[in-house]
Amino acid sequence: MGLSSALNLALTGLTANRNELELIAGNIANADTVGYTRKTLNRISVDIEDRSIGVRLGGVQRHLDKSIQLQYWSELSGSGFTGTTLSYMERIDSLYGQPGGANSLDGIFNEFNAALTELTTSPADANIRGKVISKAEILAQRLNSMSDSIQSLRAETEVRIAEDIETVNNALDNIERLNVEIISGSAEGHEPAALLDSRDRYITVIADKMDIRVSTGQYNSVTIITNSGHSLFDGLASRINFNEASNVSAQSKWDADPAKSNLGTISLGSPSGLKVDLIANKAFRSGEIKSLIEMRDTVLVEAQEQLDELAHIMSLALSNYDENGTAVTVGAQNGFDIDLASLQSGNPVTINYTESGTTKTMTLIRVDDTTLLPLANNDTSNPNDTVVGIDFSGGFAGAVTAIGTALGGNFTVSNPSATNLRVLDDGAANLVTIASASASITETSLTGGRSQIALFVDGGKNNAAYTNSFDGLRQRTGFAARIRVSPTLSADNTRLVISQTTPTTTLPGDNTRPLALVAALNDTSFTFSASTGLGSDASPISGTIEALTRRIISHQGSRFETAQILDKGQQVAVNSVRGRFEASSKVSIDEEMANLIRLQTAYSANARILTAVKEMIASLMRA
Repeated sequence: MGLSSALNLALTGLTANRNELELIAGNIANADTVGYTRKTLNRISVDIEDRSIGVRLGGVQRHLDKSIQLQYWSELSGSGFTGTTLSYMERIDSLYGQPGGANSLDGIFNEFNAALTELTTSPADANIRGKVISKAEILAQRLNSMSDSIQSLRAETEVRIAEDIETVNNALDNIERLNVEIISGSAEGHEPAALLDSRDRYITVIADKMDIRVSTGQYNSVTIITNSGHSLFDGLASRINFNEASNVSAQSKWDADPAKSNLGTISLGSPSGLKVDLIANKAFRSGEIKSLIEMRDTVLVEAQEQLDELAHIMSLALSNYDENGTAVTVGAQNGFDIDLASLQSGNPVTINYTESGTTKTMTLIRVDDTTLLPLANNDTSNPNDTVVGIDFSGGFAGAVTAIGTALGGNFTVSNPSATNLRVLDDGAANLVTIASASASITETSLTGGRSQIALFVDGGKNNAAYTNSFDGLRQRTGFAARIRVSPTLSADNTRLVISQTTPTTTLPGDNTRPLALVAALNDTSFTFSASTGLGSDASPISGTIEALTRRIISHQGSRFETAQILDKGQQVAVNSVRGRFEASSKVSIDEEMANLIRLQTAYSANARILTAVKEMIASLMRA
């Protein structure tokens, strides 16, 4: 080997050693940097005629397993979904308290129920009457605060969706910028490792928010699409928009029809100008955003529905009475007369009958706002009835005509006197047999002589009686936030006992009304609306108010436990994949220190060669 060759080998070796030492120092410095991958330099021998004359360095190489990286991004989306869901389910569950606890929803209801039961044995005791009012107010306030908390959580999800969309857009913009530099560097023949790390970090940010698929193209370019097939990045970044709602209430609902929706929707705008509603197209299948959408539009809506159902049933149980029809025969026709003088907006009239051998039920609901017609069949909790809204705004005669139209030609519907409704079958034709006719009417007077009483009222409607009105905004929606104890009853709690004053037929010691109220709370079975998430339209759940309260708490508790199980399993999965990925990409301090010692030795050896060559050249020069 000539001296020049030896000199060149030592010089190129020193240069390679120095660059590798710098790279190792960078590895060690970034050992704990999130998203940093271990890097090495490729050495390439410079040969002439099968003889090495030096060494040169290739590009910087990242050490990672790309297949595991793709799996990690997938599992990270799952973790974003289950983790976010668990955090909200835990907060929802805490609103209800421990089942049976003094501060739990069922515990507070039971205290109210116990006070009312105590009143049945001591109706003349002013302290016990005051206790009933106090416990009723605590129950109403608890429903108010829980409802407010649920809507606050929904408002929070709206804000967080907006923040996540901004985060994703920012990540896409940075990916677009980096992608240009990466392609340029890769086209020149070297891998821009630091830029690739930076781009991967932004992809990881997106993967936490939504489920994506990433593929690599020529010159290390990437394409990012959602698992539902919508392009987020293909050379140019798409833009995701979210029209955040400024206010969120129980009436706030998302709808695929923008004219009906009063919550924000997420739309994707491609560089070519195409736009698509990602929520309407069910584009989110995992990730934090998917969880936030489910919380806002399903889970928290159902939680509100459950509280509203409890407030709704409890109010009507205490205030509504049945006005049963009186059997009547006119010639060959049979049917019922029913007095609807006190029928309130939202109160139902129920006709049970058999037509052509089939048992049917029609529920006719008083409506004074014609813009709400027609009503839907699920506007009652009975899955087997036909629901028809009847317009009463034009007077009783017009309502009778509308009822006749709803029932059809096999019935004869008339108004024999005042506000009496008469419904008759078809007589000799015998196609229709009417089994019963009745109305559920809200008692609005505290001293009307009936046992029923409007103990709870609608604080959002100037403390008006709760009748389940459909006029304007449906009264049932958000009622848990507005339920109040009647101010008149609070001011004079003797009305818990005295049901009539002109003339006075009940005395402070009469327990007729308390007994009726207790029976309504404890002995009456109600069918719960499927909109609560308890049961279904095909298989509804029935029970007492106390049973409903327990069912609500157990339902939310079960959801919380399920969320815990799912998140625990998902965290195991994501941690496992993360561990495998880090094993292929993370810097090992021990390994880098060993490499550092090796390079130091090589550096010293190359330096000694240089020294030796220098001395030899000097000797030759002196000769």
